[in-house]
Amino acid sequence: MMEDYWYRAKAITEKLAGQWVYGWYVGKTNVAPPSIITKIDGVFTSVPVDLETVGRYVGIKDKNNEKIYHQDIVRNDYYNGHCYLRIKKFHLRTIAEFLPELSHEYVIGLKTWGYMGYYEIYSLKNADLKVVGTDYEELIQEGL
Repeated sequence: MMEDYWYRAKAITEKLAGQWVYGWYVGKTNVAPPSIITKIDGVFTSVPVDLETVGRYVGIKDKNNEKIYHQDIVRNDYYNGHCYLRIKKFHLRTIAEFLPELSHEYVIGLKTWGYMGYYEIYSLKNADLKVVGTDYEELIQEGL
């Protein structure tokens, strides 16, 4: 399925600066920055993107049917919304990294987290997950 290779990143062009674009990822070359091939006004277009924001669709959706991408921060409602995880790529696997700075002390005290605070994303139930953002610093400031 084509969605399995779906990416998103923030555009760096003047017209779309800071907006998320979705499509196929093209890595940096000697003559061009990393970009996403997407459809704009019915025409496939290469949009230069910020490499730090590139995330691949991991193949599952959250409880609101929103696609989950690498670099997303999700809330695991299995713990009544007190547990936050960052979706990451680790070698050839997709993992969820426990974020104790955002999580409630009740969850931190459970000490049930996998190896070094990581879980395979597919071991979590997507019915318990909700995407809450991508900007870690912004979420810290909001006091989640």
